[in-house]
Amino acid sequence: MYAARGRFAEALPVAEKAFSLAPWYPPSVGIYAGLLVRMGQPERGRELIENLGKAEALLAPSGWALLYLCSGEIDPAADWFEKVVEQRDPLGAQVLQTPIAEPLRASSRWPKLAVMMNLRGEAK
Repeated sequence: MYAARGRFAEALPVAEKAFSLAPWYPPSVGIYAGLLVRMGQPERGRELIENLGKAEALLAPSGWALLYLCSGEIDPAADWFEKVVEQRDPLGAQVLQTPIAEPLRASSRWPKLAVMMNLRGEAK
């Protein structure tokens, strides 16, 4: 647990820098807000999510999915990744291959996402 928390702590300043450079980009908002929540600053994270936009907006589902993934909330992350796939956002497929998405890939929600992305042999 400590090692994972340390990695999130290391990622926080990088996410903050990305957010400062692109506060209009939903994925940078989602990552930064999710890491703030994960690191015990939920109020600050909640302030940022007001910038994510509605589900129909381009890239907004990626921002929401990353928020929940980074904060460790797998079921809402999976719900939003379904919307990412529906929008055909290529960022989703990239993120789902990273270590941060490992809990989602290990969850009962993964088979449906794998089928939605046409990942043959991936669904259980």
